[in-house]
Amino acid sequence: MNKEISIFKSTIILYLVVLIIPFGFYFVYESFNTIQQDTKTVSKIGYINTNIQKLYTNIPVNIKKIDQDMNHIAKWVHDTNNQKYYIGAKSLVEDFRNIQSCWESCKQAYSLKEQTKLKHLISQNSALLDNFAIIVEKMVYLKQDAIINIFYISLMIIIILMLLGIYLVRLYIEYQINKHAIYDKETNLYNHDYLMEHLKTTCARATRYKYPLSMLSISISGIDKKTLPENEYRQFMEMVGDMMISLTRTSDVACRYDTRHIAVILPFTELNNAQILKSRIEETFEKQNFSISQKPSFRFSIIEYKPKESPRDYIMRAEKALHN
Repeated sequence: MNKEISIFKSTIILYLVVLIIPFGFYFVYESFNTIQQDTKTVSKIGYINTNIQKLYTNIPVNIKKIDQDMNHIAKWVHDTNNQKYYIGAKSLVEDFRNIQSCWESCKQAYSLKEQTKLKHLISQNSALLDNFAIIVEKMVYLKQDAIINIFYISLMIIIILMLLGIYLVRLYIEYQINKHAIYDKETNLYNHDYLMEHLKTTCARATRYKYPLSMLSISISGIDKKTLPENEYRQFMEMVGDMMISLTRTSDVACRYDTRHIAVILPFTELNNAQILKSRIEETFEKQNFSISQKPSFRFSIIEYKPKESPRDYIMRAEKALHN
């Protein structure tokens, strides 16, 4: 159950990391959409200026289209009225309001065919539009420059967060793997946690079904991990693990209890039979040439399980017997 919960947590973290990507793409989409709308507005200002000047000629002009473009720019002005980027004298809204007022006067003079007044209004509106176009272009440039800077900063932050998230997930998964591992990496024997869990079950069965249970304990001395070269220490521990696996039975459970101790659980084994295994392992270890710069020595002890004895007491009694 714990492993399932751990896998679930790991999956959730991975999903959270992956969800950063859509947010990043959404920001990119919004940024480019803003740039597109700004560019379209600049082109519409030029289009309006060109078409208003045609009012004084005999060229047909679509006034309705000019009104539509004016409404489009009015909406853009309302959404973009940011004094941070504004370089004019008053405000973007007021500048465009003057253009709209002048355009309404132009339409009125055009409908009344007041050519002199229309010419003056067209000239005035053209000057207002030219000035407005310069202001808008500068604003768009400044805003786009800021958007690009924010884009690169956001992209960098997203990449850092993703790398950090992946790194944390990797650490978490590695932690869970180590936490639930049952093997010792140096000897390939079962580890201390597995020994204690297995011992609980084995002791309970031995008590319930009244079958014999013994434990062989082995103490390793003469080897100093700090001073022995790493490759020699690794070779020595691998050899010890391989020898224990080959010398024990299938039903036996050989575990590395701690750095210097190995425990072998011997189910259905009385003390006399355990002594036979102990002698065989002891003899093999004495004859073995480990080919390392330090000389290892081994001590052996066998303890038979007492009915209803707790696994912790059993282990402590085995340790005491080994040291004595």
